[in-house]
Amino acid sequence: MAALEASKPAKKSIFAGFGTTKKKAVDDNVLPADYDHEKYGEINIRFIKGTKTLGEAARRWILTSDWREANDVANLRLSKQPCFEFVKANYPHYIHKQARNGMYCYYERPGLASFPNLITNEQGFTPADIVRHYNFITEYIWEVLDPQEEAKMVSIWDVTGVKMSDLSGGPYASRTRKLMIKTMQTMQQHYPERSGKLFIVNAPSWFTNLWRMISPHVDEATKKKISILGKNYHAELFEYIDPANVPKEFGGEDETPFGESPEEVALREYVADLQANGKEPFTPSSVSAAQFT
Repeated sequence: MAALEASKPAKKSIFAGFGTTKKKAVDDNVLPADYDHEKYGEINIRFIKGTKTLGEAARRWILTSDWREANDVANLRLSKQPCFEFVKANYPHYIHKQARNGMYCYYERPGLASFPNLITNEQGFTPADIVRHYNFITEYIWEVLDPQEEAKMVSIWDVTGVKMSDLSGGPYASRTRKLMIKTMQTMQQHYPERSGKLFIVNAPSWFTNLWRMISPHVDEATKKKISILGKNYHAELFEYIDPANVPKEFGGEDETPFGESPEEVALREYVADLQANGKEPFTPSSVSAAQFT
């Protein structure tokens, strides 16, 4: 189990520069008087940077701390992952090397996903299980792969093959849309300031209409980091990522098969170790399939 434990650098005090008595923020907002230090400790620095006031940071930190406790998130990266291979097979998503600035790169291909199978399948996995899988991947990235407190990631979404009917009008559209929105909301609410850049590539002309459906669920800070590009995206992508580290499937020069990067190989080995030695998976009682119907 040694591979399951990752050391993390010591956290610096979030109140450095805020004063020692009133803990005053730069905009004169102060920590709420009823903030429970014993229960919630110091607010994570990313929550402060991702909000406009210390009070708002405290509110979001409390919500996240309660969410992590209710869903046993701290043990998620130490638990068996029964739907790992299933989700990987039905929704291509891979970590593939690093950008020029050292951020890890995360690729998704929703147009190649089988959303009907993700939503209704013989294995009995539910949309809530799919969201929890994404939580596991996120925990792995920030607790094991890159445990720096303020580390960020470059994401690339290839929407080749995505149809409007996938999210509007199709037989699984409503549940697919809810699954995607729930995943996005979880990432934004509980993992703020983790996005360094998001490229949406191979976007068809009608994608603007689809984006109008999704964008209300994306916070303003994240929107500023998003580039929506058509087929001629390579020049802008290569400004962030050296072509030598970009998979051939995305116009790069890297001969490493997509899904076989050193990061993905290490992740699969990690999950195999979990399947043999990890804790039994925890099913959160507060998350039900009803919210996806």
